[in-house]
Amino acid sequence: MARLLVGYDGSPPARRAFERALARATGMGDEMIVVSVIPPTVSKSSLARMMPAGVELPETMAGTFEDHTRQRLAEVIAEARKAGAKAEGEVRKGSPVEAILAAARDHKATEILLGVKSYEGPEADVGPNASQIAQLANVPVTLVP
Repeated sequence: MARLLVGYDGSPPARRAFERALARATGMGDEMIVVSVIPPTVSKSSLARMMPAGVELPETMAGTFEDHTRQRLAEVIAEARKAGAKAEGEVRKGSPVEAILAAARDHKATEILLGVKSYEGPEADVGPNASQIAQLANVPVTLVP
């Protein structure tokens, strides 16, 4: 049984990596660890803190970046479990490359799945984070287009 670590930021490429891991987890009984990484400098930022005094935002917009990341991650973990997969999620702070590699070590992942790019422009076939992780990882890395 494999332990699949999926880097997940909510982007379409990350979603496709999640779906690939989910198919394997439900079909072959592999375990999923879904990791979202946020920069420490924005983890506590929120729209609510930027609003003038007296302006109230709806609850869905009032949380911090970290709150929203945790909520989005909880939703995909619930989706995986509903499909019958053994899945857990984790939010880490820091550099995406360092955080994904550390999570892979900490969770004893046997493979890392990543979307090929997230927010890089169309000129990049593989984003810089995915490229670095593929070069530095000590386990196989699957780059999902």
